[in-house]
Amino acid sequence: MGRSELLGPGTQKEASSQGGLAEMTEERAIVAEAYLDRLVDASTLPWISQQVPIPGGTAVQAVKLLHANPATGQYAMLGRYPAGLVIPRHRHLAAVHSWILDGAWRFADSERSATSGCYSYEELGAVHTLVIEADTVAFHVIGGPQVVLDDDGGVVGLWDWEGTQVAWRRALADVGLAPTAWRPAP
Repeated sequence: MGRSELLGPGTQKEASSQGGLAEMTEERAIVAEAYLDRLVDASTLPWISQQVPIPGGTAVQAVKLLHANPATGQYAMLGRYPAGLVIPRHRHLAAVHSWILDGAWRFADSERSATSGCYSYEELGAVHTLVIEADTVAFHVIGGPQVVLDDDGGVVGLWDWEGTQVAWRRALADVGLAPTAWRPAP
C-alpha cells in the first residue's frame, strides 16, 4: 500500500524531526486533492473585454470570472484595466479585497497610489472613484453588489456576480466553449 493510500482527508500525521517536512508536504498534497474541482487555470480562460473611454480615446478593459457564489453574491475575478481609465463613483454593498499584480491605481480623493504587490480592502459602504494610473492587472474577491452613482449620489447602475456571470457565459460561447465548461463552486 502506497503512502498516499495511507493518508486521507482528516488523517493527522505527527511530523518527526527527521523527514517531517516531506511527510507534511505529502499530507497537504493529499488534502489539496479533495479541492481539485475548485482549481481554475486562469491562463486558459478568455477575457471578457469591453471598450471603455479614457482621456484621448478608448481602451480595452477586461475580466476573467474565477468564481461566483449565487447563495452569497460573492465572486472572484481577475481584472485588466488600461491606464487613464476612471472607474465611476460607486458604493460597495459588501467588502472587496484586491491584490494588484501589476500596475497602479488610486482613489480620486487621494494622492497615495497602490502599486504592484499592494493589497486593497474596500469596506462595506465605501464610496469612491478609482483612477487607473498605469496598465493594471488585479485579483479581486468581491463580497457583493456595487452600485454606480451619479454626481448627486443617485443610483445609475449595478455591478454584481449575476451580471458578470451572464457576460462571462456569453464570452465563453463566443470562443466556442459551452457554458458548462465553466463550473462555479457551489
